[in-house]
Formats: sequence, C-alpha cells, structure tokens
Amino acid sequence: MIAQTIVRGGGPLEAHSIH
Repeated sequence: MIAQTIVRGGGPLEAHSIH
C-alpha cells in the first residue's frame, strides 16, 4: 500500500488518496 505510493512518487497523504 505505502510502497505503491512511493513508486507513484507520492507521500503519506497520497496513500490515503490511493485507498
């Protein structure tokens, strides 16, 4: 989950958006 965000070039806030 968080790893996917890092690959996308996002941050912890992005992680919530992905979910």
